[in-house]
Amino acid sequence: MRTLVSGATAVVLMSMPLSACVEDVPSADETDPGAFTTSASFCPTGFSYDGTNLLCTSATEAVAPFPRSMVDDCKRFVANRANGTNACETTVAGAVSTRWARSLAIGARSRTVQPSGCSAGTTRSTSGYCGDAANLYGPFTKNDVTFCKAHGGGSACETNRIAPTLVAPRTTTSEWSYILPLDYGVREDDVGGGAFGAARGNSAGTHSGVDFLAPVGTSLFSPCASDDVQVGFDSGYGNWVQIVCPAPASLSGGRTAWASLLYGHLSSVAVSDGGSISRGGRIGAVGKTGNAADPAINAHVHFEITIQDTQQGAHDDLHGSADNTGTVAATNFESSLRAACLTPNGVTALTGPVRRGRRPDPYLVLICSVTGKPALTSPPASLQGTLDRWSANFSASGFDVDVGR
Repeated sequence: MRTLVSGATAVVLMSMPLSACVEDVPSADETDPGAFTTSASFCPTGFSYDGTNLLCTSATEAVAPFPRSMVDDCKRFVANRANGTNACETTVAGAVSTRWARSLAIGARSRTVQPSGCSAGTTRSTSGYCGDAANLYGPFTKNDVTFCKAHGGGSACETNRIAPTLVAPRTTTSEWSYILPLDYGVREDDVGGGAFGAARGNSAGTHSGVDFLAPVGTSLFSPCASDDVQVGFDSGYGNWVQIVCPAPASLSGGRTAWASLLYGHLSSVAVSDGGSISRGGRIGAVGKTGNAADPAINAHVHFEITIQDTQQGAHDDLHGSADNTGTVAATNFESSLRAACLTPNGVTALTGPVRRGRRPDPYLVLICSVTGKPALTSPPASLQGTLDRWSANFSASGFDVDVGR
């Protein structure tokens, strides 16, 4: 049971001015970070998408352009040249710097990032990217680079700076968005199984959430908008964030239900206790705090959902591991989840229950309410253990559970 606590040398690539009229596009929904994956992203030759730091990087460099706040941060560490210019900002010829040392870019990103996931001085646009009045800043998806070129942007579409008129607003049927920018499946190691309902000696015999495997520092996002955010620390969950929002309407059978979402073992927190967050907003980063600090435990985020009858009930939920109390709302939610998603798509839970008391399986809720989940990929060697695939825990006839809907 937890207790609530308050609380480089530049390589030059010129960017041409961008302007064009574009066709009408559908109204935009809020961004879905889960739709942006390594395979779907565009990065210049020699660079790849770094889902942990949300940059195009090589072993030694990161690709710009970078927002003004990152440039100013970079200049704190890079001295001006003799002629007064600075490699973070301009070359001797006055062109925009497009490549920094990788460590310099990652540091600037981490120090300027806001709870929205955007660097200071930029905001989330209707297309899902961070930008200011003049530019959106990448990395962009391959589809958005293609759209930009088709509407007159030319080779400048590949520079990670694109005019807002040259990126189509992103539409999605998702009610919620995915909680990670990448997907390495379920945490699996010698210490304990990370799937919902897995045998665990420290939680009344079974696991109350899902352990999403991911490297330390990987950004975490809120699947829903909320004005009820709590932040704290305890010896079990380490740094934790709890978010309360309405349960997905399409899975609630027309009834009102409130979801309490708990993220555990975070390395850092980007939201404030008593604050709010937008759908897709960044809440912090994956870590190994609390009882996940053991070297034998793979880095992961413990994510669980409880369903309550009222918003206050969701706010007050302490997510105690041994507390399997049920609620009317949770019982109704399971029935509606089956009718709206599980039965029509032939979804079956292979290794655990669909519900434990007031807790539904978090992966089932996400897979049924999110369009654009990152495709499952093999984890890096630093995560020690073997990949525990979603398809080892679930099966479906309507879609591939490793890829999503």
